[in-house]
Amino acid sequence: MRLLSLPLKLVAQARHALSSYSYLPVTENGVPSPDTPPRRRRVELAFLVVFAIAIPATVLWDLRHSTTIDLVNLPDLVSIQHYEGSLPQHTMSASVGGRYVRFVSQHHWGAGFNNLWEEVILLNEIALRADRAYTFRTYVLSDMSEWPSNVFMSGPSAGGPYPPEWNARPSISAEWWNVICPPARRRQISSDRAWEELALGDKFDGEEVVAKWAKYLRDMPEACVEIDGRGFFDLDFWFGSARSVAIWPTLSKSPILTHHAWSKPVYRAVSNNLPILTGNKTTHDTEKFVLPEDDGQLSLPPLKIYKPLHNLAALHIRRGDYEGHCWILRHFDAPYAAWNVIPGLPDTYKPDNSSEDTKSRILEHCLPSPQQVAGRVERAMKDYLAQNPRAERIDHFYVMTNANEDYLTELRTAMGALDFHNVLTWRDLTFVGSEKFAGQIVDMEIGIRAALFIGNGFSTLTSTVVALRLVRGAPMNSSRFW
Repeated sequence: MRLLSLPLKLVAQARHALSSYSYLPVTENGVPSPDTPPRRRRVELAFLVVFAIAIPATVLWDLRHSTTIDLVNLPDLVSIQHYEGSLPQHTMSASVGGRYVRFVSQHHWGAGFNNLWEEVILLNEIALRADRAYTFRTYVLSDMSEWPSNVFMSGPSAGGPYPPEWNARPSISAEWWNVICPPARRRQISSDRAWEELALGDKFDGEEVVAKWAKYLRDMPEACVEIDGRGFFDLDFWFGSARSVAIWPTLSKSPILTHHAWSKPVYRAVSNNLPILTGNKTTHDTEKFVLPEDDGQLSLPPLKIYKPLHNLAALHIRRGDYEGHCWILRHFDAPYAAWNVIPGLPDTYKPDNSSEDTKSRILEHCLPSPQQVAGRVERAMKDYLAQNPRAERIDHFYVMTNANEDYLTELRTAMGALDFHNVLTWRDLTFVGSEKFAGQIVDMEIGIRAALFIGNGFSTLTSTVVALRLVRGAPMNSSRFW
């Protein structure tokens, strides 16, 4: 039996039959007031409409990651909810003297995972600097299915521990917020009015926005602050904007990124598939992650501890929805997305609408053919070996893609003609239980740990991989774009 778009309410119903564990109901009150207009940048209405339509292009699941799920796997989700409910900060004793903030309606909610991830990271950074515990929530994806945060993440932004030297307040779940911050204890703030009060406008970059909001929240005496409304980091903020990149020097050193962690299912899947990804060339440097077998809290060392998979290149090739989306990007001369424009990355792209020929260049970067991919891999490999003459030979290629079989067959042929073999996709990997739910996060972790990564500069998935590669310590010249 199969279920479509599994919502958490179904998990809640199944929980009583599958487990004796009792958990607070998954509810979300505090819907933004309908008479408060969201803050908007002054951009073309058509541009916003098109991108609002295009956001689902970053939906978490592609051809293999639909939200259909076997009933037999429901215990995995129940176990993850149990884990979240059992986090050590979710006790009355641990909550004494606590200070909390909850962002009720996040800008990208209902979009793709990486749109959500970008905003969660920055909102968590605001909470950290404000000396408040961030309130994490279920992930609501573009098909409106809801998933516990710890299906995907287990770092500070999902209740995981901060490094001890930070003495930071750990994030809490939305369910625990309802316990420790009942309505009578909450100070409710309209983000739209606060933007005006803080005199924040489009001229302020990401670092200034985060710093001003952090001070604003830090200076409030109330223990529980709830921010209602939208408009913290709009779409224009993330597309090739110097405003977003301005926060990178501080954000890249924040424990939210340096101690970022995916979930246990993600790390289990990567560990179990290392032999096929590397042709059994794993070494002490690429050892399996040591994970607790029970529901204990996942605590991983900083990202820099984990060494690259020396003989693996990861390629992010977006097809499917991008076959239409790239033409939209071409029409608007869109720049690269988010962290893909961090200064120092070797491949840059500047929109040029001076002619149809120059505008068509975007398709080479956004929607490359199998032959263009193979040629780009050949050039990037030569650059990599020239800059890293002592590097191990890359002889395995993992393709992160939603392309169909015809495209992949043509790609393997083009790669083979250049003597690039061992071209792998998700179909060559083994996933067990809850690992299936986070298959694209597994792709991303493989991309983060690959010796060489080539991705789509217009993609927020590529942007997430690039950002975490840099935090991990990967050389700038090992992250490339088509």
